[in-house]
Amino acid sequence: MRSPGDLDCSRGRPPACSRRATWTLALSGSVAASALLAALALGMWLCPGARAGGDMLGEYTRLAQEQRTPAPLVPLLLPAILSGEKYTPVTLLTGARGIYELDFEHIADVNTSREHADALIVLQDLGSGSFASRRRELGISYTSSPTRVRGHSGLAVRGLFSPDRGLLWREDGRLYELATHTPRTISASRLRAVASGMQHLLGAYTAQLIAADGGAQEAEALLTDRMIDLNVTWDARCSLPGGEPPDRGAAASLGWLPLAGGAFSRSPFTVAGVPTGGPWTLALSGSASQAGGSVTLQASSMAGAESCAIGPLTLQLRRLPKLVKAT
Repeated sequence: MRSPGDLDCSRGRPPACSRRATWTLALSGSVAASALLAALALGMWLCPGARAGGDMLGEYTRLAQEQRTPAPLVPLLLPAILSGEKYTPVTLLTGARGIYELDFEHIADVNTSREHADALIVLQDLGSGSFASRRRELGISYTSSPTRVRGHSGLAVRGLFSPDRGLLWREDGRLYELATHTPRTISASRLRAVASGMQHLLGAYTAQLIAADGGAQEAEALLTDRMIDLNVTWDARCSLPGGEPPDRGAAASLGWLPLAGGAFSRSPFTVAGVPTGGPWTLALSGSASQAGGSVTLQASSMAGAESCAIGPLTLQLRRLPKLVKAT
């Protein structure tokens, strides 16, 4: 590993890299700091715009577009303190030899002198490294014991003079590490639950359809081994007796839906509308594979004499193209 003074964020790295190095050093002594320092030493850097405040859909989409082999493992289920858009800034770092890192953090006492991360989980793909090499990197300040992680042989890592906790295992020919330095909010059992719930990220998809009335319907999706994450937006022409028919629209984030033989569905549920309109009832179904898929949506809304309806309309999911890093 390089020493902190050897950190180099030049040679075409995004400008955010220098800010990340400063933040890394501020966490010196934790598993997160060791992990991030090792990541920078291996040539990892921030994807543009991926600092705290990044959303899971956006960061996972960027990772999916790299079309890595093997497909990257990602967490789907997080502890409550890290769940939801408000509490889940996600940071993605990627680098050479297929390595990547995902950080999930909750910041307490924001905009005060006491601002700090009171909940943090760091997932790293460390490439083709070994348990022995990782133990050497961590040094004598950490102890480890044999364990099983996701059905694979692994190590439970613990800091001797710090609250650091971590799990280390090999899967798909890669060395993975899942760690935290906030055991009060992320317990060992919760860390294991996050590891158990991870799936391979298989692809990112988009769809768009312009209806006969000019309304635009759009969908964004992420696909894993057994789940699909879906976001949809739609516009509909409404009717209003005795008045000019307005156009209404709404958006819905469905989260992770289970796949059954590649198919998914969501029974009708309520989606909030604009303040001047009523709520929507939305139903969805479709199918997905690595090659693509489809989403069929139907939505309706009523507010007083005004009524709006659209569908059923089918949108074709197309896989987003592979990202090519600038050299």
